[in-house]
Amino acid sequence: NAVQDLMNLILENNSNQLKKKKILICVPYGEQHTLGTKVLESQLLSKGNTVHNLSPFTPTSSIMESIEHNNPDCVFVSVTLDENIVSAKRMIQKISDQYAIPVIVGGQAVKNNLGDWNAYVGQNLPITKILKLIQSKKLEILPTV
Repeated sequence: NAVQDLMNLILENNSNQLKKKKILICVPYGEQHTLGTKVLESQLLSKGNTVHNLSPFTPTSSIMESIEHNNPDCVFVSVTLDENIVSAKRMIQKISDQYAIPVIVGGQAVKNNLGDWNAYVGQNLPITKILKLIQSKKLEILPTV
């Protein structure tokens, strides 16, 4: 179903002229997955957004430099392994402490642990809703806890 939805979205004629966004996609150090981030990247690119998809094992310091350099409108963090939850939460906290930017977190580990992320949780959202979310004026910086 996910592949079919993806193909439908790629082939879909988007009649809405949405304001394009700059988006950074990253994973916490220790994560090695790329398939989910590549799918998200392709969908965001197909809608005309500018996407910077950082490779796995990118240190948090390099992610912070990328945010500084690219000035994205939002950051997506994907975490699949439960053992990387603490690392992901630390990275999200560093981003929130240093930059006034919305962070959306998703991935299998988020599904397993829906606790406090200090970020928007994008778990179980179809790509169409994620695209609408990043266009929404409701997507603002969460207050730090």
